[in-house]
Amino acid sequence: MPSDKLTVKPALPEVRCKQQSAPDITPAPRSDEWIEYTPPKPGESQGAARLSERAVVWIVDAMSVVTKLRGLRKIEHGCLDDAEKKGLIRQ
Repeated sequence: MPSDKLTVKPALPEVRCKQQSAPDITPAPRSDEWIEYTPPKPGESQGAARLSERAVVWIVDAMSVVTKLRGLRKIEHGCLDDAEKKGLIRQ
């Protein structure tokens, strides 16, 4: 004879570890904007080339976004590792 009692499976715990996304990296300088060239002075055989200020600013911005992204992923993975240790989730 079937039982009149309904069995309800317990709901799985909800684990929220997703972090915000990192800001977008600004577009890189055009190919002709990376190097600033100074022609040679009278009496010199070579001019001077250096990284442009726009290129330097872009590199610094890109590296800060990458650093922030790594930090966010570290927090996210730490949260998942903690949930796994507690037995809430498993790989």
